[in-house]
Amino acid sequence: MKLAIRNLEDVSDFEKLSLTDFSYSRMDTYKMCPSKYFYTYIQKGGVLKEYRGDEVLSGTLTDLEYFKKAVKSKLEGDYSNKYKQTLLYLSSEFEKTLSCSKIKEDNIKGFLNNQPSKASYNSVRRHLSALISEAVNFGMDSNPIAKVKAKKAKAHLNKPFEDISAILNEIKVFNYNLYLCCIMTYGCLLRPHREVRELTWGDFTADLSYIKLSGSRNKSGRNRIVPVPSYIKELLNKGDNNLNIFTGTTKAPNPDYFKTIWGRFKKVSKLLEQDPNTLQFQTHRGYRNL
Repeated sequence: MKLAIRNLEDVSDFEKLSLTDFSYSRMDTYKMCPSKYFYTYIQKGGVLKEYRGDEVLSGTLTDLEYFKKAVKSKLEGDYSNKYKQTLLYLSSEFEKTLSCSKIKEDNIKGFLNNQPSKASYNSVRRHLSALISEAVNFGMDSNPIAKVKAKKAKAHLNKPFEDISAILNEIKVFNYNLYLCCIMTYGCLLRPHREVRELTWGDFTADLSYIKLSGSRNKSGRNRIVPVPSYIKELLNKGDNNLNIFTGTTKAPNPDYFKTIWGRFKKVSKLLEQDPNTLQFQTHRGYRNL
């Protein structure tokens, strides 16, 4: 075994600190004891991080460090996986554009101006604003996004179906799971991408008359109890409580399952107008598009 021998001058302040016996050290007499290395380092703006980690325990943080701390806080919060993934992706892309640890208004504008549309600009701005506001709450001394205004985007009208029954029948022939998802979205006013997709037979009452969802299972965060119309009940055959109603297993379809199938259906449909604004497979703002 080889031992590395170094001169005292080559040993860093923190390495010297590791050799210090703190049992006889007091911070109020730091000039007379070895712990002065630690005290002086912090006083000069040094940063103390957790062992084998990047969490800053003491010292002055940079804007970027506050930003990363805000991202970590959001990822540990009680938010949907999709929201967390969006924040993680956007924060990572934003950090790549920074040339230094200071976050300036120009950094924000430059990143936002690279978005493909006004709608994307506003969406990304909203997410960045949430992260930077969190960073300010942690102690960041400025809010560089405060004066960056949202852009006015033109509203797109989602055209309603003229014959819903015909559309549903065409969907039924194409893919029965998609049909069941659509009709439950339409009839039970549930959101397709999570509330419907993750349904198990245990979410239904014994007679299939109601669906009960806890606050952790829906966007509003509140417990929901919704009635199941008779025309939907007759399509259901109750299985074991722990089984997903679409897969017949304990696992739900993947998050993009219905979005993917809907995209395929739109390409072959003879009833839908081939217009990107004809319909979006989503539910929001108090109305249902399916």
